[in-house]
Amino acid sequence: MPANLVLLLGVGVAGGIGAVVRFWLADLRGWLPWGTLLANTIASVVGGIAVVYFSDASLRVTEITMVAGFAGGISTLSTFAGQTTQMLAARQWAKALVYTLASFVIPSTAVALLALFR
Repeated sequence: MPANLVLLLGVGVAGGIGAVVRFWLADLRGWLPWGTLLANTIASVVGGIAVVYFSDASLRVTEITMVAGFAGGISTLSTFAGQTTQMLAARQWAKALVYTLASFVIPSTAVALLALFR
């Protein structure tokens, strides 16, 4: 099988798995949309793992499959933006601020810790 076809299939399958996990996580709600926050954190960590451990040329297919496939399937900037917009429209200023900060700080911190303790 040609390498590009293997990569395409890998990205497609991993992306599908990520999308199914994302769909399942959508039910985790509370004061904040925890499912979206968790999905984006998982995507960031998977991306960090891929870059740190699979960036060698011989593992490039694995890195692309993990980042473009699984992380791309599970992450959701559009849902984050929509949820934040809903909070702002409902004048939930503090909630929108906390959610926005958490959505950047938690995934970034998780990736920083991964890099620090690798």
